[in-house]
Amino acid sequence: MASHFVKLIYFGGIIDQAATLDPALAAVAVAASMIGTTLARRILEAMTELQFRTWARRLINTVASYYIIYGSWLLLARSSWLFPCFERRNPMADAADPLVLDFVEWIAREAPALLRG
Repeated sequence: MASHFVKLIYFGGIIDQAATLDPALAAVAVAASMIGTTLARRILEAMTELQFRTWARRLINTVASYYIIYGSWLLLARSSWLFPCFERRNPMADAADPLVLDFVEWIAREAPALLRG
C-alpha cells in the first residue's frame, strides 16, 4: 500500500499540472486504487484461467468497440462535405480528436495480438 503513495509522489512531481490537482480528489483516487487493488485480488484468485481470458476479451472488445465507434463518429463529423449540418463544431472537440484517433489506431494495431493471448 505504501507503493501507491511513493508512485503518487514520484509521478506527481513529473506532471506539469500537478499543482492544479485538487488534494481531495487525489486522496479519493489513491483510496479508490487501494480498495480496487484489494478487492480485485480476491476476484482474480477465484477465477479460473478460462474465466479470466473470457472476461479480459470481453472488456477489451467493449472498450475497443466504444473507441472505434467514437473515432468513426468524429471522422464522419469532421467531413463537413458529407454532413453539412456539422459545419459549426465545438472547439473543445478539436482538442480530443488527435488523442482519440491515436488510441483507435493503437487498438487497431494491438487488438489482434491481445485477443490471441
